[in-house]
Amino acid sequence: MGGNSKVYGAALLRLLPGGFGEVQHPAGAAPAWPLSYDDMATAHQAGTARFGTDPSASVLDVQCKADDLDNLYVADGSFMPSIGAVTRP
Repeated sequence: MGGNSKVYGAALLRLLPGGFGEVQHPAGAAPAWPLSYDDMATAHQAGTARFGTDPSASVLDVQCKADDLDNLYVADGSFMPSIGAVTRP
């Protein structure tokens, strides 16, 4: 777990370049991701957790609290439909 896990109380993904290609395992091969490491490094992930007033069409209520858990709130960009920042190459 990264250093930010103490702040957020969760594990943060730390994506590495080698994790995007095909990986050979004793039981077979795991296929490569459809995106490259460079694609992910320049993307701002946003809007992955829909919020709204209808629990059947969203995972968060309008206060960003998870619909199915009593004490889970989302406080990152995943509930935002877009981000007003640009990654520099």
